[in-house]
Amino acid sequence: MRHLNRDLWLLYASNFLFAVGMGLYAPLWPAYVRQLGGTPVDIGFLAAIGGATALVFAIPAGLLADRFERRAQVLWGWAIAIPVPITYALAGRWAALAPGVLFFNAGMIFLPALQAYVMEKAPKGRDAFVYSFVMSSFPLGSVIGPPIGGWLADRSDIRAVFWVVAVLWTLATVASLPIAKQYPDRGFGRHGSERAGDSGTGRLPWTRSWLDSLFYVNPAVLAFAALFFTVFGLQGLAGTFVTPFLQDVGKVDLFWISALAAVAALGATIVSPVIGWFGDRYGKLRVFGVVLVAVMSGFLGLLVSAPMLGRMGGIGEAPGARLWSAPFLLLAFSSLARGIGGMSLAVAAAGGMVPKEKRGRVLAVIQVANSLGMTVGPYVGGHLYARDPYLPFLTVVTLLSIVGVVLAARADRRRPRKETIA
Repeated sequence: MRHLNRDLWLLYASNFLFAVGMGLYAPLWPAYVRQLGGTPVDIGFLAAIGGATALVFAIPAGLLADRFERRAQVLWGWAIAIPVPITYALAGRWAALAPGVLFFNAGMIFLPALQAYVMEKAPKGRDAFVYSFVMSSFPLGSVIGPPIGGWLADRSDIRAVFWVVAVLWTLATVASLPIAKQYPDRGFGRHGSERAGDSGTGRLPWTRSWLDSLFYVNPAVLAFAALFFTVFGLQGLAGTFVTPFLQDVGKVDLFWISALAAVAALGATIVSPVIGWFGDRYGKLRVFGVVLVAVMSGFLGLLVSAPMLGRMGGIGEAPGARLWSAPFLLLAFSSLARGIGGMSLAVAAAGGMVPKEKRGRVLAVIQVANSLGMTVGPYVGGHLYARDPYLPFLTVVTLLSIVGVVLAARADRRRPRKETIA
Protein backbone atom coordinates (compact mmCIF):
# COMPACT_ATOMS: atom_id res chain seq x y z
CA MET A 1 0.00 0.00 0.00
CA ARG A 2 1.93 3.03 -1.30
CA HIS A 3 -0.10 5.51 0.81
CA LEU A 4 1.09 3.98 4.09
CA ASN A 5 4.48 4.98 5.48
CA ARG A 6 6.50 3.07 8.07
CA ASP A 7 4.74 4.66 11.05
CA LEU A 8 1.31 3.74 9.73
CA TRP A 9 2.33 0.13 9.08
CA LEU A 10 3.71 -0.12 12.60
CA LEU A 11 0.43 1.18 14.01
CA TYR A 12 -1.45 -1.27 11.80
CA ALA A 13 0.59 -4.09 13.33
CA SER A 14 0.12 -2.78 16.88
CA ASN A 15 -3.62 -2.40 16.44
CA PHE A 16 -3.85 -5.89 14.95
CA LEU A 17 -1.90 -7.51 17.81
CA PHE A 18 -3.99 -5.68 20.39
CA ALA A 19 -7.22 -6.76 18.69
CA VAL A 20 -6.12 -10.41 18.54
CA GLY A 21 -5.46 -10.22 22.28
CA MET A 22 -8.89 -8.76 22.99
CA GLY A 23 -10.50 -11.32 20.72
CA LEU A 24 -8.82 -14.14 22.63
CA TYR A 25 -10.73 -13.42 25.83
CA ALA A 26 -13.70 -11.12 25.10
CA PRO A 27 -16.20 -13.91 24.28
CA LEU A 28 -14.93 -15.90 27.28
CA TRP A 29 -15.19 -13.03 29.75
CA PRO A 30 -18.73 -13.71 31.07
CA ALA A 31 -17.88 -17.40 31.48
CA TYR A 32 -14.74 -16.47 33.43
CA VAL A 33 -16.68 -14.16 35.75
CA ARG A 34 -19.07 -17.03 36.50
CA GLN A 35 -16.13 -19.40 36.96
CA LEU A 36 -14.93 -17.07 39.72
CA GLY A 37 -18.30 -17.13 41.44
CA GLY A 38 -19.97 -14.17 39.76
CA THR A 39 -23.67 -14.00 38.92
CA PRO A 40 -25.30 -12.37 35.87
CA VAL A 41 -25.80 -9.26 38.01
CA ASP A 42 -22.06 -9.27 38.76
CA ILE A 43 -21.26 -9.56 35.05
CA GLY A 44 -23.43 -6.53 34.41
CA PHE A 45 -21.85 -4.70 37.34
CA LEU A 46 -18.32 -5.20 35.98
CA ALA A 47 -19.46 -4.00 32.56
CA ALA A 48 -21.03 -0.97 34.22
CA ILE A 49 -17.73 -0.20 35.98
CA GLY A 50 -16.00 -0.27 32.60
CA GLY A 51 -18.62 1.97 31.01
CA ALA A 52 -18.52 4.46 33.88
CA THR A 53 -14.72 4.64 33.76
CA ALA A 54 -14.74 5.14 30.00
CA LEU A 55 -17.38 7.84 30.52
CA VAL A 56 -15.17 9.79 32.92
CA PHE A 57 -12.05 9.53 30.77
CA ALA A 58 -13.88 10.27 27.50
CA ILE A 59 -14.34 13.87 28.63
CA PRO A 60 -10.68 15.04 28.51
CA ALA A 61 -9.52 12.53 25.85
CA GLY A 62 -10.02 14.76 22.83
CA LEU A 63 -8.44 17.72 24.56
CA LEU A 64 -5.31 15.69 25.38
CA ALA A 65 -4.99 14.55 21.77
CA ASP A 66 -5.17 18.16 20.56
CA ARG A 67 -2.77 19.63 23.12
CA PHE A 68 0.08 17.16 23.79
CA GLU A 69 2.60 15.07 21.87
CA ARG A 70 0.76 12.04 20.49
CA ARG A 71 3.43 9.36 20.18
CA ALA A 72 3.81 9.26 23.97
CA GLN A 73 0.05 8.96 24.37
CA VAL A 74 -0.12 6.10 21.88
CA LEU A 75 2.63 4.21 23.72
CA TRP A 76 0.99 4.81 27.09
CA GLY A 77 -2.29 3.56 25.64
CA TRP A 78 -0.71 0.21 24.73
CA ALA A 79 1.60 -0.09 27.74
CA ILE A 80 -0.86 0.50 30.58
CA ALA A 81 -3.00 -2.35 29.28
CA ILE A 82 -0.25 -4.97 29.70
CA PRO A 83 -0.78 -5.61 33.46
CA VAL A 84 -4.55 -5.94 33.01
CA PRO A 85 -4.70 -9.55 31.71
CA ILE A 86 -2.13 -10.54 34.33
CA THR A 87 -4.41 -9.29 37.11
CA TYR A 88 -7.26 -11.21 35.50
CA ALA A 89 -5.22 -14.43 35.41
CA LEU A 90 -4.27 -14.08 39.09
CA ALA A 91 -7.79 -13.21 40.32
CA GLY A 92 -9.23 -15.59 42.90
CA ARG A 93 -12.81 -14.30 42.86
CA TRP A 94 -14.88 -12.17 40.54
CA ALA A 95 -14.53 -8.95 42.59
CA ALA A 96 -10.76 -9.04 42.04
CA LEU A 97 -11.41 -8.40 38.34
CA ALA A 98 -12.75 -4.90 39.02
CA PRO A 99 -9.37 -3.07 39.25
CA GLY A 100 -8.32 -4.48 35.88
CA VAL A 101 -11.62 -3.45 34.30
CA LEU A 102 -11.22 0.06 35.68
CA PHE A 103 -7.59 0.35 34.57
CA PHE A 104 -8.26 -0.98 31.07
CA ASN A 105 -11.11 1.45 30.40
CA ALA A 106 -9.15 4.36 31.84
CA GLY A 107 -6.56 3.64 29.16
CA MET A 108 -9.16 4.52 26.52
CA ILE A 109 -8.27 8.17 27.24
CA PHE A 110 -5.43 7.74 24.76
CA LEU A 111 -7.58 6.39 21.90
CA PRO A 112 -8.21 9.83 20.30
CA ALA A 113 -4.44 10.39 20.18
CA LEU A 114 -4.05 7.17 18.15
CA GLN A 115 -6.86 8.19 15.81
CA ALA A 116 -5.48 11.70 15.37
CA TYR A 117 -1.96 10.36 14.77
CA VAL A 118 -3.17 8.16 11.91
CA MET A 119 -5.22 10.97 10.34
CA GLU A 120 -2.26 13.37 10.53
CA LYS A 121 0.07 10.87 8.85
CA ALA A 122 -2.31 10.12 5.99
CA PRO A 123 -1.46 11.75 2.62
CA LYS A 124 -3.67 14.66 1.62
CA GLY A 125 -6.71 13.48 -0.29
CA ARG A 126 -6.28 9.91 0.96
CA ASP A 127 -7.01 10.46 4.63
CA ALA A 128 -10.34 8.62 4.72
CA PHE A 129 -8.99 5.58 2.90
CA VAL A 130 -5.76 5.40 4.93
CA TYR A 131 -7.54 5.86 8.25
CA SER A 132 -10.13 3.17 7.38
CA PHE A 133 -7.41 0.79 6.25
CA VAL A 134 -5.23 1.18 9.35
CA MET A 135 -8.22 0.85 11.68
CA SER A 136 -9.50 -2.19 9.75
CA SER A 137 -6.67 -4.09 11.46
CA PHE A 138 -8.82 -4.18 14.61
CA PRO A 139 -11.84 -6.10 13.23
CA LEU A 140 -9.38 -8.33 11.37
CA GLY A 141 -7.70 -9.21 14.66
CA SER A 142 -11.12 -9.69 16.22
CA VAL A 143 -11.87 -12.36 13.63
CA ILE A 144 -8.65 -14.27 14.32
CA GLY A 145 -8.51 -14.05 18.13
CA PRO A 146 -11.77 -15.70 19.32
CA PRO A 147 -11.33 -19.20 17.81
CA ILE A 148 -7.79 -19.39 19.20
CA GLY A 149 -8.96 -18.26 22.64
CA GLY A 150 -11.83 -20.74 22.65
CA TRP A 151 -9.55 -23.59 21.58
CA LEU A 152 -7.01 -22.73 24.28
CA ALA A 153 -9.70 -22.38 26.98
CA ASP A 154 -11.20 -25.76 26.11
CA ARG A 155 -7.85 -27.55 26.19
CA SER A 156 -6.27 -25.73 29.10
CA ASP A 157 -7.99 -23.03 31.14
CA ILE A 158 -9.25 -19.50 30.63
CA ARG A 159 -6.42 -18.26 32.84
CA ALA A 160 -3.93 -19.46 30.24
CA VAL A 161 -5.64 -17.25 27.68
CA PHE A 162 -4.87 -14.12 29.72
CA TRP A 163 -1.15 -14.89 29.82
CA VAL A 164 -1.13 -15.09 26.02
CA VAL A 165 -3.00 -11.79 25.89
CA ALA A 166 -0.32 -10.15 28.05
CA VAL A 167 2.36 -11.33 25.58
CA LEU A 168 0.42 -10.00 22.58
CA TRP A 169 -0.18 -6.61 24.21
CA THR A 170 3.52 -6.37 25.05
CA LEU A 171 4.33 -7.02 21.40
CA ALA A 172 1.78 -4.36 20.38
CA THR A 173 3.62 -1.84 22.56
CA VAL A 174 7.05 -2.82 21.24
CA ALA A 175 5.81 -2.54 17.64
CA SER A 176 4.88 1.12 18.24
CA LEU A 177 8.19 2.15 19.81
CA PRO A 178 9.89 3.20 16.54
CA ILE A 179 7.12 5.56 15.38
CA ALA A 180 8.02 9.24 15.10
CA LYS A 181 6.87 11.91 17.51
CA GLN A 182 3.88 13.98 16.45
CA TYR A 183 2.93 17.35 17.90
CA PRO A 184 -0.63 18.57 17.29
CA ASP A 185 -1.38 21.72 15.35
CA ARG A 186 -2.69 24.06 18.03
CA GLY A 187 -3.67 26.78 15.63
CA PHE A 188 -0.47 28.87 15.72
CA GLY A 189 0.81 30.64 12.71
CA ARG A 190 4.35 30.76 11.35
CA HIS A 191 5.51 33.36 13.89
CA GLY A 192 3.80 31.86 16.90
CA SER A 193 0.74 34.10 16.78
CA GLU A 194 -2.66 32.48 16.73
CA ARG A 195 -4.84 32.27 13.68
CA ALA A 196 -7.21 35.07 12.89
CA GLY A 197 -10.31 35.17 15.00
CA ASP A 198 -8.63 34.21 18.28
CA SER A 199 -8.09 36.62 21.10
CA GLY A 200 -4.45 35.66 21.65
CA THR A 201 -5.17 33.78 24.87
CA GLY A 202 -3.35 30.59 23.85
CA ARG A 203 -6.58 28.59 23.48
CA LEU A 204 -7.55 26.64 20.41
CA PRO A 205 -8.84 29.09 17.76
CA TRP A 206 -12.48 28.00 18.15
CA THR A 207 -12.40 27.89 21.94
CA ARG A 208 -14.12 30.51 24.13
CA SER A 209 -13.90 28.75 27.48
CA TRP A 210 -12.45 25.68 29.15
CA LEU A 211 -15.83 23.94 28.92
CA ASP A 212 -16.12 24.96 25.28
CA SER A 213 -12.86 23.14 24.59
CA LEU A 214 -14.45 19.89 25.76
CA PHE A 215 -17.96 19.97 24.30
CA TYR A 216 -20.14 21.54 21.65
CA VAL A 217 -23.87 21.14 22.31
CA ASN A 218 -27.03 22.19 20.49
CA PRO A 219 -30.47 20.50 20.16
CA ALA A 220 -29.34 18.33 17.25
CA VAL A 221 -26.27 17.15 19.16
CA LEU A 222 -28.41 16.34 22.20
CA ALA A 223 -30.78 14.34 20.00
CA PHE A 224 -27.85 12.32 18.65
CA ALA A 225 -26.55 11.81 22.18
CA ALA A 226 -29.95 10.43 23.24
CA LEU A 227 -29.91 8.13 20.22
CA PHE A 228 -26.44 6.80 21.09
CA PHE A 229 -27.38 6.30 24.73
CA THR A 230 -30.50 4.34 23.76
CA VAL A 231 -29.22 2.24 20.88
CA PHE A 232 -25.80 1.23 22.17
CA GLY A 233 -27.05 0.95 25.73
CA LEU A 234 -29.61 -1.57 24.45
CA GLN A 235 -26.97 -3.48 22.50
CA GLY A 236 -24.86 -3.65 25.67
CA LEU A 237 -27.88 -4.70 27.70
CA ALA A 238 -28.25 -7.93 25.72
CA GLY A 239 -24.84 -8.31 24.06
CA THR A 240 -23.10 -8.69 27.43
CA PHE A 241 -25.09 -11.86 28.08
CA VAL A 242 -24.79 -13.69 24.77
CA THR A 243 -22.13 -16.04 26.18
CA PRO A 244 -24.13 -17.05 29.29
CA PHE A 245 -27.25 -17.49 27.14
CA LEU A 246 -25.43 -19.76 24.71
CA GLN A 247 -24.01 -21.76 27.62
CA ASP A 248 -27.21 -22.03 29.64
CA VAL A 249 -29.83 -22.34 26.91
CA GLY A 250 -27.96 -23.44 23.79
CA LYS A 251 -25.51 -25.84 25.50
CA VAL A 252 -22.68 -24.46 23.36
CA ASP A 253 -19.11 -24.92 24.56
CA LEU A 254 -16.51 -22.15 24.76
CA PHE A 255 -14.75 -22.96 21.49
CA TRP A 256 -17.92 -22.61 19.43
CA ILE A 257 -19.00 -19.52 21.38
CA SER A 258 -15.67 -17.95 20.46
CA ALA A 259 -16.05 -19.08 16.85
CA LEU A 260 -19.45 -17.39 16.69
CA ALA A 261 -17.88 -14.22 18.09
CA ALA A 262 -15.41 -14.35 15.19
CA VAL A 263 -18.36 -14.59 12.81
CA ALA A 264 -19.82 -11.46 14.42
CA ALA A 265 -16.50 -9.62 13.95
CA LEU A 266 -16.41 -10.79 10.34
CA GLY A 267 -19.82 -9.23 9.88
CA ALA A 268 -18.50 -5.87 11.08
CA THR A 269 -15.41 -6.16 8.87
CA ILE A 270 -17.34 -6.90 5.68
CA VAL A 271 -20.54 -4.94 6.12
CA SER A 272 -19.29 -1.64 7.60
CA PRO A 273 -17.88 -0.23 4.32
CA VAL A 274 -21.05 -1.32 2.50
CA ILE A 275 -23.44 0.41 4.88
CA GLY A 276 -21.21 3.49 4.76
CA TRP A 277 -21.58 3.54 0.96
CA PHE A 278 -25.37 3.27 1.24
CA GLY A 279 -25.44 5.89 4.00
CA ASP A 280 -23.68 8.44 1.79
CA ARG A 281 -26.23 7.91 -0.97
CA TYR A 282 -29.53 7.32 0.81
CA GLY A 283 -29.12 9.17 4.10
CA LYS A 284 -27.09 8.02 7.08
CA LEU A 285 -29.95 7.99 9.59
CA ARG A 286 -32.28 6.14 7.22
CA VAL A 287 -29.67 3.45 6.58
CA PHE A 288 -28.80 3.35 10.28
CA GLY A 289 -32.45 2.53 10.98
CA VAL A 290 -32.26 -0.39 8.55
CA VAL A 291 -29.04 -1.53 10.24
CA LEU A 292 -30.77 -1.52 13.63
CA VAL A 293 -33.54 -3.72 12.26
CA ALA A 294 -30.85 -6.11 10.99
CA VAL A 295 -29.15 -6.13 14.41
CA MET A 296 -32.53 -6.76 16.03
CA SER A 297 -33.03 -9.74 13.69
CA GLY A 298 -29.69 -11.08 14.96
CA PHE A 299 -30.91 -11.03 18.55
CA LEU A 300 -34.22 -12.56 17.44
CA GLY A 301 -32.34 -15.33 15.63
CA LEU A 302 -30.38 -16.00 18.81
CA LEU A 303 -33.63 -16.27 20.79
CA VAL A 304 -35.06 -18.78 18.32
CA SER A 305 -32.00 -20.90 17.53
CA ALA A 306 -30.35 -21.32 20.95
CA PRO A 307 -33.30 -23.16 22.61
CA MET A 308 -33.64 -25.41 19.56
CA LEU A 309 -29.94 -26.20 19.68
CA GLY A 310 -30.13 -26.87 23.42
CA ARG A 311 -32.93 -29.40 22.92
CA MET A 312 -30.74 -31.17 20.35
CA GLY A 313 -27.93 -31.51 22.91
CA GLY A 314 -25.94 -28.39 22.04
CA ILE A 315 -22.57 -28.07 20.32
CA GLY A 316 -19.50 -29.52 22.03
CA GLU A 317 -16.21 -31.14 21.13
CA ALA A 318 -17.85 -33.55 18.67
CA PRO A 319 -20.65 -31.51 17.08
CA GLY A 320 -21.27 -33.92 14.21
CA ALA A 321 -24.33 -33.27 12.07
CA ARG A 322 -25.61 -30.64 14.50
CA LEU A 323 -23.00 -28.26 13.13
CA TRP A 324 -24.89 -28.25 9.83
CA SER A 325 -28.33 -28.25 11.38
CA ALA A 326 -30.82 -25.46 10.77
CA PRO A 327 -30.59 -24.15 14.37
CA PHE A 328 -26.80 -23.77 14.28
CA LEU A 329 -26.81 -22.20 10.82
CA LEU A 330 -29.47 -19.76 12.04
CA LEU A 331 -27.32 -19.07 15.09
CA ALA A 332 -24.31 -18.33 12.85
CA PHE A 333 -26.39 -16.01 10.69
CA SER A 334 -27.71 -14.22 13.76
CA SER A 335 -24.12 -13.69 14.96
CA LEU A 336 -23.27 -12.12 11.61
CA ALA A 337 -26.26 -9.76 11.89
CA ARG A 338 -25.52 -8.80 15.50
CA GLY A 339 -21.93 -8.00 14.58
CA ILE A 340 -22.96 -5.22 12.21
CA GLY A 341 -23.66 -2.91 15.15
CA GLY A 342 -23.75 0.28 13.10
CA MET A 343 -21.37 2.31 15.27
CA SER A 344 -19.20 3.61 12.40
CA LEU A 345 -22.22 4.82 10.43
CA ALA A 346 -23.74 6.49 13.50
CA VAL A 347 -20.45 8.28 14.28
CA ALA A 348 -20.21 9.44 10.66
CA ALA A 349 -23.74 10.82 10.83
CA ALA A 350 -23.01 12.67 14.09
CA GLY A 351 -19.68 14.08 12.91
CA GLY A 352 -21.09 15.15 9.55
CA MET A 353 -23.78 17.44 10.95
CA VAL A 354 -21.42 20.16 12.18
CA PRO A 355 -18.49 22.12 10.72
CA LYS A 356 -15.11 20.42 10.86
CA GLU A 357 -13.76 22.72 13.57
CA LYS A 358 -16.54 21.62 15.96
CA ARG A 359 -16.45 17.92 15.12
CA GLY A 360 -14.13 16.76 17.89
CA ARG A 361 -16.20 18.38 20.63
CA VAL A 362 -19.41 16.92 19.18
CA LEU A 363 -17.88 13.44 19.08
CA ALA A 364 -16.84 13.91 22.71
CA VAL A 365 -20.51 14.43 23.61
CA ILE A 366 -21.45 11.34 21.59
CA GLN A 367 -18.74 9.25 23.30
CA VAL A 368 -19.98 10.33 26.72
CA ALA A 369 -23.54 9.33 25.77
CA ASN A 370 -22.33 5.99 24.43
CA SER A 371 -20.30 5.28 27.57
CA LEU A 372 -23.27 6.20 29.74
CA GLY A 373 -25.43 3.76 27.81
CA MET A 374 -22.80 1.05 28.20
CA THR A 375 -22.78 1.76 31.93
CA VAL A 376 -26.52 1.51 32.47
CA GLY A 377 -27.40 -1.13 29.86
CA PRO A 378 -25.32 -4.10 31.05
CA TYR A 379 -26.21 -3.48 34.70
CA VAL A 380 -29.94 -3.51 33.90
CA GLY A 381 -29.36 -6.52 31.66
CA GLY A 382 -27.76 -8.43 34.53
CA HIS A 383 -30.86 -8.02 36.68
CA LEU A 384 -33.12 -9.03 33.78
CA TYR A 385 -31.00 -12.10 33.03
CA ALA A 386 -31.05 -13.14 36.69
CA ARG A 387 -34.86 -12.99 36.58
CA ASP A 388 -35.16 -14.83 33.25
CA PRO A 389 -32.40 -15.46 30.64
CA TYR A 390 -34.78 -14.51 27.83
CA LEU A 391 -35.71 -11.08 29.20
CA PRO A 392 -32.67 -9.02 28.06
CA PHE A 393 -33.05 -10.29 24.51
CA LEU A 394 -36.82 -9.85 24.36
CA THR A 395 -36.37 -6.30 25.60
CA VAL A 396 -33.78 -5.45 22.97
CA VAL A 397 -35.69 -7.10 20.12
CA THR A 398 -38.76 -5.03 20.98
CA LEU A 399 -37.07 -1.66 21.52
CA LEU A 400 -34.46 -1.87 18.74
CA SER A 401 -37.16 -2.75 16.21
CA ILE A 402 -39.16 0.33 17.22
CA VAL A 403 -36.16 2.68 17.03
CA GLY A 404 -34.97 1.15 13.74
CA VAL A 405 -38.34 1.34 12.01
CA VAL A 406 -38.91 4.92 13.16
CA LEU A 407 -35.50 6.04 11.86
CA ALA A 408 -35.85 4.19 8.57
CA ALA A 409 -39.36 5.54 8.00
CA ARG A 410 -38.97 9.15 9.15
CA ALA A 411 -35.39 10.12 8.31
CA ASP A 412 -35.15 12.25 5.17
CA ARG A 413 -34.13 9.98 2.32
CA ARG A 414 -32.86 12.93 0.31
CA ARG A 415 -29.27 13.94 0.74
CA PRO A 416 -29.32 17.31 2.52
CA ARG A 417 -28.04 20.32 0.58
CA LYS A 418 -26.24 21.65 3.60
CA GLU A 419 -24.90 19.08 6.02
CA THR A 420 -23.63 21.44 8.73
CA ILE A 421 -25.36 22.93 11.71
CA ALA A 422 -23.57 25.92 13.11
